[in-house]
Amino acid sequence: MRLKVGRVRVYSGHQPIGCNNYDRLADRILRKSVVPFLGAGFSYGAGDGNGFETSPNTMPEALVKLLEQDLADPPCDGQLPGCTVREASAKARQSGSLGELAELVHMLRGPRVLCETLKIANLATLRPLPSHRYLIYLVREGLIREIITTNYDTCLETAFEDSLEDPAVADSGMAVVTSLEAYRTLAGCRAAPGQLLIYKINGCAREYAAVRHSCDQSRAEEAARNIILTERQLQTFRQEQWAQDLLRDRARTRNLLFSGFGSAEPQVRHTVLTLMEEFADGQRVRAPDETVDLPNAPFIHVHGHTLSFYQTQILVGFLDAHSHPVRMRGRPEARIEPLFKNVFCGARDGEKLEADVFMQTLFITVFHKLVNAATGPGQDLALWLRSQTPAWRAWLPEPGRLLAPPETEEDARTDDPKDGRILLMPSKTGCFPLPFWRLLYAMRFPGQPLPPDVYIPLRDEPVLVLLTMAFLARLGVPQSQEPPFPLTVTRSGGKNDAHGRGGGDQVRIHLIEDAAIQSVFDTPDVPHGSRLIRLIAIPSRRPGLVEGRWQEEHPADPGQPRRLRIGRFVVVAAADLVREARVPDHLPDVLSACFGAVRREPAARFTRLPPSGGSP
Repeated sequence: MRLKVGRVRVYSGHQPIGCNNYDRLADRILRKSVVPFLGAGFSYGAGDGNGFETSPNTMPEALVKLLEQDLADPPCDGQLPGCTVREASAKARQSGSLGELAELVHMLRGPRVLCETLKIANLATLRPLPSHRYLIYLVREGLIREIITTNYDTCLETAFEDSLEDPAVADSGMAVVTSLEAYRTLAGCRAAPGQLLIYKINGCAREYAAVRHSCDQSRAEEAARNIILTERQLQTFRQEQWAQDLLRDRARTRNLLFSGFGSAEPQVRHTVLTLMEEFADGQRVRAPDETVDLPNAPFIHVHGHTLSFYQTQILVGFLDAHSHPVRMRGRPEARIEPLFKNVFCGARDGEKLEADVFMQTLFITVFHKLVNAATGPGQDLALWLRSQTPAWRAWLPEPGRLLAPPETEEDARTDDPKDGRILLMPSKTGCFPLPFWRLLYAMRFPGQPLPPDVYIPLRDEPVLVLLTMAFLARLGVPQSQEPPFPLTVTRSGGKNDAHGRGGGDQVRIHLIEDAAIQSVFDTPDVPHGSRLIRLIAIPSRRPGLVEGRWQEEHPADPGQPRRLRIGRFVVVAAADLVREARVPDHLPDVLSACFGAVRREPAARFTRLPPSGGSP
């Protein structure tokens, strides 16, 4: 079954036997041994916001249209060169092979016309898909440091820049390698956790777009030739030996994660042949069950329900390089069955596993494991809690509990508002940042507009992230899609509301980072309809309540007075709440009692003033 949230789904059961073991891949990612290898399918559906969008047929259709125009007149007149070209064009158009079509256009019109026809420069303006963003979040956590791709677009670069609180520092944390010179000068410079190397073995749209209109024609021509498109270029990796060596080395030492490959296009075919050459040098000394557990066993994400011939070649080639050639009568495919532990595909015949869904499910699985690992007795959160309460161990399971999957299949069939995993999925409009990081950003920068995307790594702010999750686990998942994400706290068995009046037992509160409290004095993010703002400072240790006043002016139409709203705010430290509650079960009652003592002031009333010198 699948949990549907907005446009994106999480797979949770009824998978093909042996397939879709996300825990298995997540463990490899946590070991930092996975190198994603991305093909065209990983970026299908990306657009620039102005009508240009990538699809499997975009490039072949553009080349077919150009060839039909160029070769329409004159028809074949019996001369060998003309008839040969037209016959080759007809066969390429029939097959739809991008490599063959590109070869013909390159031969007839040259590399620049080829790149312009395919709108290679437009690929530098595409916006990232959720698949790109989720992959970059794993990079920001320091779990993935290298990505190899045959794609020309810049979605990965844009996603990396968007994920930073300060995009200006992106160049110091990311490098793109497209040539031997870049490989020599950049490949060794990005080794710290959270930094990224992107190997674009087929070229980069941004590099071509930067020089396509250059006055230096030779420079523009060279940039067009550096975009690998034709069969001839692909057979030799454009004579770039570094790319072949890179692929062979990572196949020897890492778990290559293939995603976006599946068609019979030359990029896939020649990549597979290169890997087969590498795998063929292995020693057949293991059983198939042992082979799949090797530290360089490949993983494959399949868009459909079954593997393509070329995807199967990768698995079989790896198996043949390491395993005894055991055959079984009646069920010959049983020999390769163990390798399907490393396959991710659609749950049923005819069903697809989109890259967005695959990467979302993988990220949630990995992040949940990260959270569980970060809540151990010797980690930062435990050290912080130890100084607050003798019952500190009772708080450690709370962050992991927030992200725990549904216990029953029935729960998985519905959009359970208590399922904290919804915080790690896009909103119903598909917007980023993800809800949890929208909350964290609003806590750190009250009142500031949200960026296109932002990701605060758990490894950078463990106490802030985990303590926030612990409070959400007890107070409930925010139901609002927009910050400041008010939370409704209900006191168990309470008879009075937060102001001591009967008939209610709910208090609305907001979370804020301790360092941002001062900003509330200046530019508070004021919830509409409230004169009193109740805030919990995380992970504050300052004792007692912090109270202050806020004011907010609303713009008005010309000739109309500006509206002024005035109110109070009160902040209580998370440390005080943890000490008072002792255990998580008591937190709602402690919150209600704490904020219930802070009463609203009576509404302001206007008094008409008399003329100067008179009495009221």
